[in-house]
Amino acid sequence: MTARIGRKDILHALQTLDTLGMQKSSDWPARLSSELQALEVAGVVTRLVPPGKRAPHIMVIDRARLASRIAAIAGDAPDDNASVRSMNLHHTGDTKLGKKLPYLTLNIRRSGQTVWHSPSGRLLAPTGDDEGAYLGILINEDSLDNYEPVGPVVLVENKDVWVNIANKLPPALQQAALIHYEGWLSERFLQRLASWRGATLHLLADYDPVGYQNFIKLQALRADAQMLVPDLSPAQVEQWGNGQVWKNSLGLVYTVHQWSAQQHTSATRFFELIAAKGLAVEQEALLGIDNLSWQPLVDSPHAVTSGTSSHSGLTPPD
Repeated sequence: MTARIGRKDILHALQTLDTLGMQKSSDWPARLSSELQALEVAGVVTRLVPPGKRAPHIMVIDRARLASRIAAIAGDAPDDNASVRSMNLHHTGDTKLGKKLPYLTLNIRRSGQTVWHSPSGRLLAPTGDDEGAYLGILINEDSLDNYEPVGPVVLVENKDVWVNIANKLPPALQQAALIHYEGWLSERFLQRLASWRGATLHLLADYDPVGYQNFIKLQALRADAQMLVPDLSPAQVEQWGNGQVWKNSLGLVYTVHQWSAQQHTSATRFFELIAAKGLAVEQEALLGIDNLSWQPLVDSPHAVTSGTSSHSGLTPPD
């Protein structure tokens, strides 16, 4: 299969030739042979063996026309306020090839217990109980005045669960800030989470090796982070479990087993249960379980206590 020739490839080759003035023919990209032939026909370059050399070289003989060709391919200069993605498109021909976006977008539901503030003193009003409203926050990496949460935060992997899980969470977290993330906690997001010292972090991921790997990475940065673990019986795991999802991430099982062997928590016990059965429990299953209960939460300085049973409130570490 022939690789697609991009504008950036031609531009890079021409700019290199312009800088050098002469280069070995073998250094010219073979896939750009038609561009070189066109330059020869136009009298912009010639191919020869220079005195004292043995290999054929490409020599620029009309710098002005070469500069015109480079300008035509480069196009107009981008707007001074162009976004990162548009600059990537200009420089590389691909919006996603080049610099990464300089911001994170956070979609947050509930948040009645959690205050979002910035170092300058700004506050965001919580969304409260309005089921049709949520907060949208931009976190700019070059800013020292980004919003940060104080209070409980639940990181939810899947959007359907993010929308519907609030009333099935432990009562102590039903007004927590629920943040949706896509499948895998990125390093950039993890670093941001590590800086939120006023937040109590709870992870609600799929109960499979990928979800547990996310938790291991999060806990390495925030030892106080907790994984929300449902209180399911072996029969419920068999009813709601998915063998294919488990098989899809078998490559991570050994790593999670190694981690689990060094821990003695409700999260590791639940992992050993599903691992023994070879079944993943996707978090969407939680929405279908009547009277869903949870393993006890660990007490923390930022958590909001509740006068509920041990399956829904906060308890000392196990």
